[in-house]
Order: sequence, then C-alpha cells, then structure tokens
Amino acid sequence: MCGTIGVSTGGEVSDLLMPIATAFATAGQIYITQLVGAGRKGQTKETVSTLLTLIFVIPFGCPGVMLFGYRQIWQF
Repeated sequence: MCGTIGVSTGGEVSDLLMPIATAFATAGQIYITQLVGAGRKGQTKETVSTLLTLIFVIPFGCPGVMLFGYRQIWQF
C-alpha cells in the first residue's frame, strides 16, 4: 500500500514541476533570441550559462530537498 501511495505522490510532484520547467526553458529561449537579435554577445553568454545552470541544478535540488524533508511531509 505504501509503495502505491509513493508512486502516486511522485506523479503529482512530477505533474507540478514539468510545466514549471517548460516555462523556464521557453522564457529563457525567447530572452536569448532577443539578445542575439540585438547583438549583445556578452549578455547572451551570461544568460545561456544562467539558464543551463538553472536547468541542471533544479532537477537535482528538488530530490535533495525531498530526501531531507520527507519525514516532515510524511507526518501530515
């Protein structure tokens, strides 16, 4: 029974995080395209590196927070 609840809850968390990740990626791409069109190479490189850092850190950060905070969540 507990395994089923865990999978169900994990699916809900995934359903919450996917649109957020898609929104960040889409907004970042639009902003990068505007910077490239304006010819701002330095700011474009900084924005690309920030977007990539965000895209790679958040997927590893969320499970880390869940691993350390699952006991507090479980008590509800």
